This record gives sequence, structure tokens and C-alpha cells, in this order.
Amino acid sequence: MGDILLIAAADLMLAVDFALNKSWQRLCGSSGGAGFAFPLFTGLFKGLIFFVLNGFRFEMTDFSALMAVLMSLCGFCYFLIGQQILKEGQVMLYTLFLMLGGMCVPYIFGVLFLEEPLKITGAAGLVAITAALILTNGVGRVSKKQFFLCTAVFFLNGFCSVISKLHQISKANIVSSAGFVVLVSLAAAAFGGLGLAFSKRNFALSEVRKEKGAAILSASSLIGGASYLLQLVAAKSIPASALYPLLSGGSIMLSAVTGRIFFGEKPSRKTVLASAVCLIGTILFIF
Repeated sequence: MGDILLIAAADLMLAVDFALNKSWQRLCGSSGGAGFAFPLFTGLFKGLIFFVLNGFRFEMTDFSALMAVLMSLCGFCYFLIGQQILKEGQVMLYTLFLMLGGMCVPYIFGVLFLEEPLKITGAAGLVAITAALILTNGVGRVSKKQFFLCTAVFFLNGFCSVISKLHQISKANIVSSAGFVVLVSLAAAAFGGLGLAFSKRNFALSEVRKEKGAAILSASSLIGGASYLLQLVAAKSIPASALYPLLSGGSIMLSAVTGRIFFGEKPSRKTVLASAVCLIGTILFIF
């Protein structure tokens, strides 16, 4: 019961973090310096938080550093694409594709390359989730461009989950979970810094401070970091085959609530139906 409560709290924080991403996009824009500044500062803040939680120890091995760079690169790309999605679309739509990719891609990868068992319920869940995505594509307010961007987010976040899983099961010399989060966060900050340095549009931090942008950055770092920490704690006792579906299904449902509360978003009937089918699919993954 305690582990379920941890996941529920992680889901809620994750949904709030998605809302903060959209708040940043609305406040500062989705392109140029503002888009690069978000991963730069949140990466630095998260890295500092987990550095403290790791007992002020900085860990690094060649393999962990490589995997951290690859993972942060995928995350950096889907963040920038996500900013474009949130510019015109709803938080729920973005979350739907993002979280399902993080669940489905590693599941398929595990079956194909890691010799993990293919369960009938898992296959049924995959079919249900595919149906949900097709149904989402039929929603009138979702343009072809949005659906293409959402598909890219689906696979990029899926690759993040695959990279994370490969790191954790590797027999190579790897760092601890908290140490890996530090490496990923710092790599994300580096990508954001490089993007900001070469951006044609300047980013004025002083203006963002006046508009409470710094508060959004801090809140996203704290809430996002806390959500990931709870996931790591729960992962010690909850199998990955159950953990990913619980995180995906919960965050998708709660993102609809946060989208409604913070932005007044009202999902269409087809979007609600697609989410319901998605929820059924995630439940099937658990059994």
C-alpha cells in the first residue's frame, strides 16, 4: 500500500511538472533562448538536488557518462518538440504520447532484445494503447503536424526508458541511481547551455525574474526531482512491468485534471475516450 501511495504522489508531481512546462512556454515562448534556458536551469537545479541527496558524492564512469549523454539528448529533443506541441495543443495530449512511449517502447524492446516474456495481457494492452493513439489521431483539433510531433515524442521518451533500463541492467561499471540522475541532469544542462549560446534569439534572465519565470524553473526542478526520487524508491519493490504502467496511466489521467485546473482545457469526447482505452491498456500491462 505504501508503494502505491508513493507512485500516486509521483504521478501527481509529474502531472504538475507538465503543467509547469506549459506555463514556462506561455510565459517565455517556445523557441529561441527561452526554450534552451529551461533545460539549462532545471538541469543544474536537479543535479544539485540529487548531488545533495547522494551524500555530496559525485560519481562517474565512462559507460554511465555515455548513457547519461544519450538519455539527456533524447530528453532534450522531446522537451523542445513538446514545447511546440504545448504551444497549440493540450497538456493531456502531450502527456498521453509522452508517457505511453515511455511504457510501450521499452516493453517491446525487452521482448525483442532482452528475452523478456511476452504475456497475453501485455500484448492486449499494447493493442489497446495503439487503438487509443489511432483514436487520438482522429480528434478534429489535433492537426497532422501535432500528431507527427507527438509521435516523435512517443519514441524519444521510449528511447529514454530503454537507455535507462540498459544502464540499470548493465554488467559494466556503473554509478548509483542518484549518481546517474546527477549525470543526466548535468548533461541536459550542458545541451541547454549550448543551445542558448548558439541561439539567435537572446534570453534575458532579468525579464524572466520579473515575470516569475525563476519561480517556474525552481518549482519544476523541485517537483520533477521529487517525482523521480519517489519513482526510484518505489522501483526497489515494484517490478518494472507494473511500475511503468502505473506511472503512465496515473500521470495521463492527472494531467487532464491539471490541464483543466491551470489552463481551463476541456478535452474532447474522443480524447477522453482515447484516455479511457489507454487506461484499460495500462491495467492490462500490470497483470
